[in-house]
Amino acid sequence: MENIFSKEIKVNIGINEDCPCNSGKNYGDCCKNKNHEYMTLGKNHKGVNIVFNNSMNMETYDKISNFALENIFSLKEYEYITISKGEELIHNIYSMVDEGISQFETYAPCTKGCSRCCSLYLECTAIEAEAIRRHIKSTKTEEEIKEIEVYITTMKEKMETTKSPHDLEHTTLHDMYYNYLKEDTPCMFLKEDKSCGIYTTRPLRCRGFIVFTSSDKCSLTKEIVTPKLPPIYIGNLAIEHLSMKVGRYKSLTYVNENNEAKPIKRCLLQWFNKGLDSIDRTIE
Repeated sequence: MENIFSKEIKVNIGINEDCPCNSGKNYGDCCKNKNHEYMTLGKNHKGVNIVFNNSMNMETYDKISNFALENIFSLKEYEYITISKGEELIHNIYSMVDEGISQFETYAPCTKGCSRCCSLYLECTAIEAEAIRRHIKSTKTEEEIKEIEVYITTMKEKMETTKSPHDLEHTTLHDMYYNYLKEDTPCMFLKEDKSCGIYTTRPLRCRGFIVFTSSDKCSLTKEIVTPKLPPIYIGNLAIEHLSMKVGRYKSLTYVNENNEAKPIKRCLLQWFNKGLDSIDRTIE
């Protein structure tokens, strides 16, 4: 639904230029001796060069990779983990991803309360949905939960969604995404002040939705420019495997065209279409 900004070009920082770490010092008096590699993704909506520390970028990539190897990929074929353990691991992954993408956020127009991207059709894994459900159940009152469930019912009657996006043709899926966006219906967890009601446990897809175009173009899907960031890529890979290794969700998988096992991803409206007492694990 959006263009991917992935052209990376190596840049050299002059010793008298501002240090990319935003310390306010000259590069020569700050990070020069660390011998980091810096790259740019071009210019953002204000014409500012999107310079980032690629050494730190790849350090985060390796950090997430090693964490996943130790805690997820090392599990044998017959080994599965509990939902609680999965929730613990996913929050660790979220934390590392947030750390890795933080240097890019200064180039984006995104601000608290903007909410322009909060009506997009975004999908997530079962463990991500369950982490959200548990967060809501533990932080909201019964009255607040009831209000959310009523809103879910209203959305279900209005919006076209699917339990099995992997079974649809690309054009059909794209049309469904676009029609969903045209409805301009806010996320069920968007608060009255337009801030996110599940910010600390929001899905990876939301965390990685960083744009470099002007915020007024976020309603025009073909003009949105998002970066393709290594921490997001490896974070997504780790979370996909994590969801498939949670015992309760082991049946929520499919085999893609490359003969690879993948977790079923659904939008939150589908995961919570029966309310917030449990996620919907039925398969069509």
